[in-house]
Amino acid sequence: MPSDLKGFVTQFAVHPILVIVAICAIYVVLGHGDGGAVDDPADGSAFLPVVTALGFDPIWFGIIIVIVVQIGLISPPVGMNIFVVRACCAT
Repeated sequence: MPSDLKGFVTQFAVHPILVIVAICAIYVVLGHGDGGAVDDPADGSAFLPVVTALGFDPIWFGIIIVIVVQIGLISPPVGMNIFVVRACCAT
């Protein structure tokens, strides 16, 4: 699947930043930590061939994905990180 996704994205003349924004949107929408399809930063390997084909650094992409997944874990409807903070700080 990653090579098919890479071929699909590279056949269009889309600006690389637009592709990164789309990947981030996918992570926020599907990665709420509630058993969603993309709730693990290790799943970024499906997008890694696309990102490297567009000329981005894989380390930079990994940092962006970790930040975006954390945003997805904070946002509703579940907000898994909020439950963790509440459990740790409850008196």
